Amino acid sequence: MLDRFLFILFAEDRLLVPTNSITQIIEKWKDDVAFGDKKPLYNIFKQYFNVLNTGRPKGGNREEIFAYNGGLFAPDEILDNISIDDEILLKHTLTLSQYDFETDVDVNILGHIFEHSLGEIENVQAEIKGETVDNQKTKRKKDGIFYTPKYITKYIVENTVGKLCEEKRKELDMVDEEYAKGRKNRKKDTIKTLDEKLTNYRNWLLSLTILDPACGSGAFLNQALDFLITEHRKIDDLRAQIFGSGLVFSDITTDILEKNIYGVDLNEESVEIAKLSLWLRTAQKGRKLNKLNNNIKCGNSLIDDPEVAGEKAFNWQQEFPDIFQEKEKKAWHITTATHNSRYSQRMFDNHVVLGEAEWFDAEDEIIITQTVRDIVIADRLNVVEYNICGDHMHILLVCEEEELPKIVGKLKSISAKERNRKRGYTSEAIGTAATRGHAPLTVAGSAPSSVPGSAPSSAAVAPLPEEDEATKRGITQRQVWTQKFGKSEIQDDEYLTNAIEYIRNNRIKHELPEIKEIEKLKKEFLTTPEHA
Repeated sequence: MLDRFLFILFAEDRLLVPTNSITQIIEKWKDDVAFGDKKPLYNIFKQYFNVLNTGRPKGGNREEIFAYNGGLFAPDEILDNISIDDEILLKHTLTLSQYDFETDVDVNILGHIFEHSLGEIENVQAEIKGETVDNQKTKRKKDGIFYTPKYITKYIVENTVGKLCEEKRKELDMVDEEYAKGRKNRKKDTIKTLDEKLTNYRNWLLSLTILDPACGSGAFLNQALDFLITEHRKIDDLRAQIFGSGLVFSDITTDILEKNIYGVDLNEESVEIAKLSLWLRTAQKGRKLNKLNNNIKCGNSLIDDPEVAGEKAFNWQQEFPDIFQEKEKKAWHITTATHNSRYSQRMFDNHVVLGEAEWFDAEDEIIITQTVRDIVIADRLNVVEYNICGDHMHILLVCEEEELPKIVGKLKSISAKERNRKRGYTSEAIGTAATRGHAPLTVAGSAPSSVPGSAPSSAAVAPLPEEDEATKRGITQRQVWTQKFGKSEIQDDEYLTNAIEYIRNNRIKHELPEIKEIEKLKKEFLTTPEHA
């Protein structure tokens, strides 16, 4: 019930509902009492709750009230049937209504209020019973309820979600200076590419899952929400720079709350405060509140056994099926070759003239392997075997099929950039992609074999697209990988064993010497087939 009153008071000062509505209800009730109508004050407030749930059209002197709903004002068996003393309700609602909830009371203060209210409640209950509160056994101590200050949640978000976003922008090759140049005198393909990067980044942002398993009153989730809103606004700003107008992504907070933000807490009151804080942070005039029951839940996030945790036992797969669904992983033998090292029939048909083939020396191979190691560890990828052999690379990867293009694309893109940067082939200021595309190969008429093949054959490599603006920049950009990559699903144990041996011994096959540094690096990121 307190959540309802707090929301109304915040909404009044933000002009989401008629201003001073609480005070007006109280004044009307006083007038009714003076004329002999002794209807309980709480009954009138319940009518107002219902209006906020279902809405009220404008009529006569009455202002329109939007149906904010979202579950906060939905019918509730307990709240609809309790009785509250008129004087108590009158006193406290008038006290609360004296605050300016737009400036004096920030959303972040709700956590402080809740934390301290627990102690007050226990003290009052103990006083009624004539007992003394043991400060070491309070609910606050028992449940570990402590409000996390904003500067801490801000630091955590910036160094978790922020780092992820920074890495993704680098992967997509998003350079702010390229957008600041605007649209004038630039090729359509360049503008299209810049716009596609923004679209891909936005889609990636909306695919993030941010979960706080001990969310308390929602301090971390609110900070994460703020951060994501800011990132989406940056996208709007960058798009406006190349199209000359503000193209705003409507209702972005709705999508963030529904797709990105999840929380669990042992304490039911904490969960309600977390929901309230998110509602208050995102409430807009004329827009329904998000239903948060499917995203913010009460339970013991550490224990899923009802015999141990009782009704608070929390099964992640059942409670959040969309984000904790079992993945259908498969083993894949991935091969990718260097630029100009393979020639396809389609390249012949299109009269593509190959330049000098890209060949890695030992230093190149170490740089690329270091980069692969860093990505595998950071992204927790399951790589069973790996090798790099002058003009091609082998990876035995376990993942979902739909994840393949994204994973291989990242490995190719970042390894190419790191190799070019460290060898002085690329200027960091240019920020152009060192590899064009990362789609999987599809070889017409080919069939899976129980014996692994080598690097992508000439018949399997797609033709290169026409020279683009990035390539024309000359020595600041150097192509590393082919546009496509080869994939072969490993369907049985025999094939798996053969694939591991083939990849492991591939340098011997090509009469290349062992590089001890690479073998050392492989031990840092390879896993076993059983673990994968």
